[in-house]
Amino acid sequence: MFCHTCEQYFSLPSDDNLSDEMAEAIQRHILRSWRACRRHPRSYEARSNAMWDSTFALNRVISRGKEEDWVTHGIEHALSAYFDISHGAGLAVVHPHWMKYVYTSRPEATARFARWAVNVWGVDSTGKSEREVAEEGIEHYVDFLRLVGAPLTLSEVGIPADPATLDKLADHAGDVGGSYRRITRDDAHAILALCVTPVVF
Repeated sequence: MFCHTCEQYFSLPSDDNLSDEMAEAIQRHILRSWRACRRHPRSYEARSNAMWDSTFALNRVISRGKEEDWVTHGIEHALSAYFDISHGAGLAVVHPHWMKYVYTSRPEATARFARWAVNVWGVDSTGKSEREVAEEGIEHYVDFLRLVGAPLTLSEVGIPADPATLDKLADHAGDVGGSYRRITRDDAHAILALCVTPVVF
């Protein structure tokens, strides 16, 4: 759910757009719903709210006016095509590494990641550069994925990181597009290589 909203949110144009504020609200609510489901696993209210989150994460409402990105999905589909892993697990491995790869690719990207850090994760931007704020937001995301028990590296989902495997996965991903940065087959390979270790700054 969280990644689905991000694929739409982290894309051009960067002008003021209601869909962006809706995406931020959905992401904040996903975090609340997950915590509620964890505290009260049998709560109908908590689970029904999570289902609403899931619906709005990908019912195309928040994609209006956006180019959309979907690079993380393009790379992840290569992982789950060759290995017996769930889609969500593959996204958890790839998504933070894609973030690290693109967040400084252009000023609009850094500004968007900084906005996300403040509006979704509550990062205090006082006295910090946009880059520092953006990095703190990505770190919060990685911490959350770790908290929920999601895998963060290829080895955690049983994918070897040898050159032949990375080449095969990158070939499958191919030229996967992108908004802030066009991701080619070689870029996909570089992102996959980053997935060997957790994201650190």
